[in-house]
Amino acid sequence: MGKSATLDPYQRQGGLSSEDARRLQDRLEAFTDQFRENKLLAGILLEGVDLENSSSNKVPHKLGRTPVGAILVKGSAGHPVTMTDATSKTITLSCGAAQTATLWVF
Repeated sequence: MGKSATLDPYQRQGGLSSEDARRLQDRLEAFTDQFRENKLLAGILLEGVDLENSSSNKVPHKLGRTPVGAILVKGSAGHPVTMTDATSKTITLSCGAAQTATLWVF
């Protein structure tokens, strides 16, 4: 019985030709573009944000663009927090009770 013809995908298989290397780079670029273009993954975490019981809590962010949304990661009052407006420098949040919040802005 001889060696198996199946290649182990986790074992280096020898040198790559320039064509193989180019194909690999193209595939890796296409794969990583999915992550680069995903705004949800390109967010920032805002911790310790003090919010008043109001519909006009303006909170600065340093995202560098107008956010698509914000996710409440942790709130201290047990009430929902909603993003009602956004600019490239601030988000406006509405909440039903004063609280300290942690938000993922993306």
